[in-house]
Amino acid sequence: MSRLAQISALAGLVTVLGFIGCSSSSAEPEASDATMSQASENDNAITLYDRRIARAAADYRSLVAYAQQPEERVDEGTVARRFHQLAAEFQSILGENPKQVEAHILYGKLLDFFGDRDGAKEQFASALHLNPDIAVVNQYMGTYHAEEGDFAQALAYYLRATELAPKEAVYFYSLGELLYTYRPGILEAGILSADQLDVEMFEAFRRAAQLAPERLDLQFRYGESFYDRPDPDWEAALAHWKRMQDRNDLTPLQSDAIRLHRARVLGELHRYQEARDAANLVVQEGLIQSRDNLIEAINDAEAREQNGGEDTPASNEPAEEAK
Repeated sequence: MSRLAQISALAGLVTVLGFIGCSSSSAEPEASDATMSQASENDNAITLYDRRIARAAADYRSLVAYAQQPEERVDEGTVARRFHQLAAEFQSILGENPKQVEAHILYGKLLDFFGDRDGAKEQFASALHLNPDIAVVNQYMGTYHAEEGDFAQALAYYLRATELAPKEAVYFYSLGELLYTYRPGILEAGILSADQLDVEMFEAFRRAAQLAPERLDLQFRYGESFYDRPDPDWEAALAHWKRMQDRNDLTPLQSDAIRLHRARVLGELHRYQEARDAANLVVQEGLIQSRDNLIEAINDAEAREQNGGEDTPASNEPAEEAK
């Protein structure tokens, strides 16, 4: 690992910058509501079941939004009461029509959100049995298999989700995170070689960023994925961060975060004075320590180079502090 990589990792740089990029999205983005239209068995008829499911879907979104508020604004008794009412409604709908795919999906999402993993998995399995071609269900099932250590099946479900929704960035992002998070298990199982996994992971993040250029969190994650590679294309990384810097929708904190990324990449390219210049533009309080640590690393790398020392490429295994 290069000195630049070590200092960036110890400073928590990747974690800090990744967090800044995720302004309002969850760690694992939810599929769009448009995905749910795949589950409708009768798009033309407005039935009693359609109206009940529409109300239940609205209640689900309302409950999740309420439960995600700051703790001091949430009443646990209210959450419990609304959860049990909504669960009873889904049970009633499915009791009368067990082939309602959308009801299985919504009920599964409700149970998953409130921690009933087994119950949620059962609902998604039922939905998958009725219609195997729903991307969000394949993603959920892939997640459960990954948590159980069945990485081959997990990867199959995630890849299927990207095939079913090739224009939805969320599924490519999730595939990249699956490969990143479960890399040791996937390699140990012999499902992919290290080179294959690195290529597939990078391509997943690249595709997600390409599909959703407005999503800052996905643009940050794609940029950070260069650091996960054993042989990064630093020129391509620099070009990405330059494009990011030119955006007009950045907060001052995000702009400074991108300056640190550019400084890191310029340092890897041995363009040390440019790296220092970029880093010295950082003024946001929360990034000062990372800035100072990075400048120290840049200076150290330049001194070693001048003294005939050799630096090694950044490792694709970040330190624990940077995860």
